[in-house]
This record gives sequence, C-alpha cells and structure tokens, in this order.
Amino acid sequence: MTSCRHILVRRVCALRPNLSVPSISAFLIAISLQAQSPQPALPPLSDVEQIILPPLNNDSLRAAELAQRKPGRAPHFAQSRPVDLRPESSGTWARLPGGEWVWRLRISSPGAYSINLGFSAFYLPPEAQLLISRPDGSQLQGPFTAADNEDHNQLWTPVLQGDELVLEVRLPDHQRRELQLWLTSVNHDFLDFHSLLTGSCHLDAVCGQEDGWGILDNYRDIIQSVAVYGLGGETFCTGFLINNTNEDCTPYFMTAYHCEVGPNNAPSLVAYWNFQNSYCREPGSTASGNPGNGSLNVFNTGAIFRAGNNATDFTLLELDDPINANANAYFAGWSRTETPPQDTLICVHHPDGAEKRVSFSFSESYPGTWSSGSTQVPGGNHLIIPNWSVGSTEYGSSGAPLFNREEKVVGQLHGGGASCGNNSYDAFGWLQASWNGSSSISRLSDWLDPSGSNATELDGRWKTACEVTLWIPQANSSVCAPGQATYEIEIGEAFTGAVQLSTEGLPPGVTPVFNNNPASPGSTVTLTLEVSPGVGSIGATDFIIRASGTYNTLEVQASLQVYTDLPETVDLLSPLDGDLGVSLAPELNWADSPSALSYDLQIAQDSLFTNLVVSVSGLGDNFYGGAV
Repeated sequence: MTSCRHILVRRVCALRPNLSVPSISAFLIAISLQAQSPQPALPPLSDVEQIILPPLNNDSLRAAELAQRKPGRAPHFAQSRPVDLRPESSGTWARLPGGEWVWRLRISSPGAYSINLGFSAFYLPPEAQLLISRPDGSQLQGPFTAADNEDHNQLWTPVLQGDELVLEVRLPDHQRRELQLWLTSVNHDFLDFHSLLTGSCHLDAVCGQEDGWGILDNYRDIIQSVAVYGLGGETFCTGFLINNTNEDCTPYFMTAYHCEVGPNNAPSLVAYWNFQNSYCREPGSTASGNPGNGSLNVFNTGAIFRAGNNATDFTLLELDDPINANANAYFAGWSRTETPPQDTLICVHHPDGAEKRVSFSFSESYPGTWSSGSTQVPGGNHLIIPNWSVGSTEYGSSGAPLFNREEKVVGQLHGGGASCGNNSYDAFGWLQASWNGSSSISRLSDWLDPSGSNATELDGRWKTACEVTLWIPQANSSVCAPGQATYEIEIGEAFTGAVQLSTEGLPPGVTPVFNNNPASPGSTVTLTLEVSPGVGSIGATDFIIRASGTYNTLEVQASLQVYTDLPETVDLLSPLDGDLGVSLAPELNWADSPSALSYDLQIAQDSLFTNLVVSVSGLGDNFYGGAV
C-alpha cells in the first residue's frame, strides 16, 4: 500500500543551542563522583617523624590558673609551647603514584586534654590541602585550603581532643615550592576545654516550652549571635556578632576589652558557633553543673582588630572569613539610648567557656562604673545589673552581650560579683558610652553606623537575609530582527527594599523593557529586549542585568544574538520527495543547517497542511524517526 504525505521542515532562527541546566548538573555530578574515588595508600604512620614535647604538670598549671582568676581577667585553659617546625626541616614527605606529594608530621604533648596550633606563616597553593586529625584518623579538621590564606599570613586552629595529632598536607608536584608553613605554637590544654565544670544554676540555651522554659523560645534569634572563642590558643571569653546600619552582614564580632584581643593577636582568635548542650538540663540539678555534650566542630578562625576602649571595656573585631555556613548566624541589633533598660534583661554567655547558657534579670538596671561596684553613679559608663533572677555569669562569660527587652544589645559583660552561689551584681560596659571616642579605633560609631544615619537603635538581622540572589534560568536568547527576546529574572527574597533593575552593554537599536521596575524582593520579572528593524546581524553579545536594593547590588551576565537573514531552504534527504512504497513510519532526514538551533517538522495529508498527521517543534537534530 502506498500513501502520500507532504513534509515541511522549518529551521528555527538561531546560531547555536543554549547551555542547558541538565548539562551543568551532569558536570557537577561527575566531579562529585570523582572526588569520592579511593585515594592511593600512604606509607604507614609509624614511618612519619614524631615530635614529642616535654611533659607538663596539668595539676600545677590548673592550680596556678585558678589562683589567678579574678573579675576583669580572661581565664586560661592552655599553655603555649614554642616550636620551630617547617616542612623543609621537619616531618616526612611521600610521593604518590599519581605524582601528588604528601607531607605529614606527628606532634605529641603528653597529658594534654586537647591541642591547638598556631602557624606564624601560612600559605597554601591553589590546589593544596591541610588536614589535622588524631592518629587514628578521628576528629578530622579541614581541609584547610587556599581560601584560608589571609593578609596576616597566620592560621590558628580549633582545639583537637587528645595529646597527639597528625598534620597532613597534600599538593601537586609543581606547587610544592610555593607551600609556606611555619608552626610556632603548640598549645597544651591543661584544663580540659571539652569537660569544664560550671555552677549548676545556669539555664541551657536549648531549653524551651516543652521543658518549662517557654521564655527562651522568644529569643532564638539573639541566642544565635553568641560564640565562645579562644585567643592565642590559651585563653577564652564570650563574644557576639553585631549588625551595622548598612545591614550588609559585615562580620563584626564584639567582646570585652579585658579579654586582651588587640591588633597583633586578633588573627589567633577562634570562634566556636552553636556550642550548646543537646538537651535541657534543669537549673540547680547536678547535671546542669557537669560537662555537657556540645560540639566545637563549627568554627571561624582569624579576625582583624577594628576598635577598643578600656574605659567601657569593649573590643570590636571583624572576622577575616565569611561566617561558617553551618553557624545559622544572627547579627544582633543594638540600642544606644541614654535611658538604662528596665526589666527583662537577657545575657547569653558561655560560663567558664562551657556550653551556651542564658540568664535573665527582671530588675531595673542603672548606671555605674567599673570601680564603683554595684553603687549607682549618675552619668556612669557601665550598666549595673543588681542581681540575676534566672542563672548567673562566671569567668569565661566576659564579653557576653546584654540585651534589653526589645532584643537589642545595650552592653557587654565586664564582670562583677555574680555567680551561682550568690545574688550579687554584674557590670556591663554601656554601648551608648562606647559610641563616641577620640578616634575610629576607640569608638563604635564609625563601624556600626558606616552610613552616617545617626540611628540610636537598629534591629538584628539573620545572615541569610544578606545572601541576596539574582538568577536567570535561561540567560541566552536569539531573535530574528525585527523582533523580541525575553528573559525571566528571579529576584531573591534577601534583597532589602525596592529592587531597581537595569541593563548595561546592549547594542544600539536594542531596547530593554521590564514588566515591573522597581520590583519586590522574591518576585520574578520579565525582561523584553525589543530589536528594531535597522539592527543588523549580531553575533553573541554579552550584556549585564543589574539589580540594586537598599544595601545590595548584584549583576548577572546574559547573551543575545540577532539575525536578519532569512532561513535557508532545508532539503529533504530521505525518503526522497515523491517516493512510493515508503513505510508508514519512515525515518526522515533533511539537510543540516549549520546555523540552526532547532527544527519544526510538519507532515500533512494535503499540500495546504490543513490535515496534519505530525507536528513536532524543537527537534535538536536533522532526523525524525516517529510514526507518521
């Protein structure tokens, strides 16, 4: 049986296909799978050089530390041990079959509860990685990479439990000479940072309504602003993230001046996020005073000194890396009003460096000074909390924020007589007194109000609110002139205020039209490029789409191609036109058009194409094998 069909193949005007999202996804999957491939075996650890430091007497060091503790002094948990260790002269190198080099060094400080390290020179080439672990491979830290290189050329590591660790560097052969590591400080934990005891009156930050402490559920945001930190590998205090009037999540980190963070040692700061017990321990219980089960695995290392003032006991730092993505970070708001806050005052802190706790005072605060103790001093530069209604503070709580009932920081803990064994006072350096000073390095205003708004109060801000996004699902488009090309623009919810859209780099004769401008955060906008008749053929032209909110501006690149030539005729190759006895499901082939993006195919039973039997759009090849 024979059958007559009329075939129309139309080339769609374009130069080349657009890069598809599946192509990108496949590429990323391939990388992920490759990264999980087995690593070549290393020489045994017993063949690696080991540095064993002389033993220390933990009991003597602990007794000496406890004897020196007093308000206004940062507590110590470790003893710094100077060393001079470099890959050029210490450790063991091994070359793997693939050409990669591995350097390892074992370090032991006998009897240490934990060890942390200070590198006075630290530079990793682009493909190098540094890993730190216990000899059995547990408690892996890292990999540290070139992203951890800083202008100050230092790296200070978080604490690693146990008295022995292994350093391991992996890098390609051609980058070996670029490696710079100079380990100068091995810090011996004599106090057991992971198992510190506290008073039993404290309230765990994790407690909530189900535990009879529903009041804490109102403060989940400000709790996330607070961290415990180590300094120089030896001391610890409490600090907190604080917002600024640009609301751009600059990682400003505030603490107490007496914790002795200055321009020279700020790079040695290691902040630990989310260090809290996993369950609620009832205040007053034995469990509440015993060590918790918090994790120190989420951290930031390194900071830059910005400002400080001994009189009001504040130090402001800027962390030198973005906040750890797992921190769920919150930047606390603040108030610099001159009226002392009344009732429901909150302090989030790490007593004795242990898991995060929250204290409440339902009394009125009043002005005082550090030297006045609990005595009220009109015009004083400290806020006095006469007593705590829930919980208290301890050594290690220094630098903790004091929040008013509106959840805004009004000061940071200097110290006082309060503890779980009494009903005494605490003194906080008053933020309003720290606002102005003789220069930018002695006051807060330059840093917390960079916009010069003269604001007296500022709300807090989640870090996620600063992570603005701008996405174009299909960033490349082609058009036959005259005509229109369209792009969908997805604006992230984290933008603040109205979002102004614009373009840059479009060729003459191409006019951008946004269907909504300015746009709202979280909305989708259509950009139409109107190509006028006088525009000639244009190859792939990149241009910029820009979105500007109140505090953030993002740009993405898109591409446009313009054609003026009519599509060339597409010839049917097989079956030939007019063939008889052809299968009812033939394989159709036509001449390839080098400038075709895709093809539209129609097969009809009449020459006017009113009785279609096949109509297919977007064919990527010059072939069709479907039934007709």
